[in-house]
Amino acid sequence: MAKKNWHRNSSQAGCGNNFAALSHNTNSYFFSRNSHNKKSLGSSCSFGRFGKNRYNITNKSGNKKHLTTIVIAISLIGIVSVSGCVGAEFFDGIFGKVADFFGMDVIKPSRDVSTVGVVNPLVIDRVWTMPENRVIPDMPLSVFMEISNVDNDPMKNPNVAVDIFDAGVFRNSEGTEYCNKYEQNEKTPKNCGPSQCGLAVAVAAGGPGQCEMKIGSTKQALFELKAPDENAIAGVITKQKLNYKVLYNYEGATNFEVLVVDYQEIIKRQKEGRTLSTNLIDTKGSGPIKIDAELATPYIISKQLGDDKTPDSAKSSAYITFKLRNAGAGALKDSTIETNMFNVFFPKALIKGSIIANIEVPKYYDATAGTMENAFSCGNSKEKPEDIIICTNVKNIEFFKKESEPLQFIIKDVSELTAGTPHKTYLISADVAYDYELRGAAEVTVNPILKR
Repeated sequence: MAKKNWHRNSSQAGCGNNFAALSHNTNSYFFSRNSHNKKSLGSSCSFGRFGKNRYNITNKSGNKKHLTTIVIAISLIGIVSVSGCVGAEFFDGIFGKVADFFGMDVIKPSRDVSTVGVVNPLVIDRVWTMPENRVIPDMPLSVFMEISNVDNDPMKNPNVAVDIFDAGVFRNSEGTEYCNKYEQNEKTPKNCGPSQCGLAVAVAAGGPGQCEMKIGSTKQALFELKAPDENAIAGVITKQKLNYKVLYNYEGATNFEVLVVDYQEIIKRQKEGRTLSTNLIDTKGSGPIKIDAELATPYIISKQLGDDKTPDSAKSSAYITFKLRNAGAGALKDSTIETNMFNVFFPKALIKGSIIANIEVPKYYDATAGTMENAFSCGNSKEKPEDIIICTNVKNIEFFKKESEPLQFIIKDVSELTAGTPHKTYLISADVAYDYELRGAAEVTVNPILKR
């Protein structure tokens, strides 16, 4: 049902590894999607059991010297000179903490995170029954469901379907079939379909198809049911829940800027004592499924074309991680983004030689083949093949506890900046298409006593 749209921390535990964290080639740390507020660890490293005087030694003159004092002094020297723990600066990120990075004393980017549109574009206004919540056996029951599109994006007109997927012992309007009777190999029963906005199985049974809902529109679906007979409830007052769902398709997107800085520009600014402050955008589109993006370093270090002073080893690779999460009031259908539904768009100008092979994509383990396989396939964009490389998922993306695993892309060789360009921003985009469900239940009491 989903459509593709081609348009468009631990302060102590880390003490022993802080020296490695200072390398600008690390891919183990992530930068904040909010403003990059610095947080200093100060002198918070723990020294475990040596924090107390537990071991003493005695010299010939009988004076006691505390072994603990000696050990702590040596430990402090080692930590300050090797690990960099004391005074190291860290930055809160979406997926963890980002350590200090070369040049951050003069290069100070901030990120403006914003959301366009609404999180829940479709809402269930109300569900009610006639008669209201109480019937006698064999009585007809009408269930009304009202849905509204409260989105503010006129370009998105989702297809909507409604279904009572579990009606207990209620039957179709003729009373000939239970609503919950499933046909073989089908996940949803064909009986008891709505007056409009039906699922595919409703269409197969001669019922209505999905409804296209434009911005500001409201649809009302009617289900005509019949209460169970007295034998089905054994003559006992029975409360029955009518479980329903609203299924719709939607598309979300994210625009994310990265900053590339010339290595010599950093050195120049350090000599002059001048800082570069720049604001990078991180804009998320409407819809319940959000795409979070993060660069593993605050910016990417490169050099200018023709620069023979800066070695290639001074350049940093770009580690860009995406995570999809459910921020809405409902559930992602089957907790899955299906294949070919998540796309990442990289500008070719960011990648040296515009070579697709310079992009390393997330991988997964293929249990059948016993090998690691690419989870994404990259190629030239159909719409802008000269400017954009598009990477599309070729494996389902599963959600666990309302989010996907981190999906990391590595641009192994970043392009040099054109001569005379000290720094430049590049826009990376991503979009996703998916099916989404809203669920609820209406309770009806079947009272056989009223019939007697």
